[in-house]
Amino acid sequence: MRGTGRLFKGMTLVEKQAFYQ
Repeated sequence: MRGTGRLFKGMTLVEKQAFYQ
């Protein structure tokens, strides 16, 4: 996906895991 790196910078580890689950 494009542009997600910038979005992930503002996310917590938990939010990232929830996104992938």
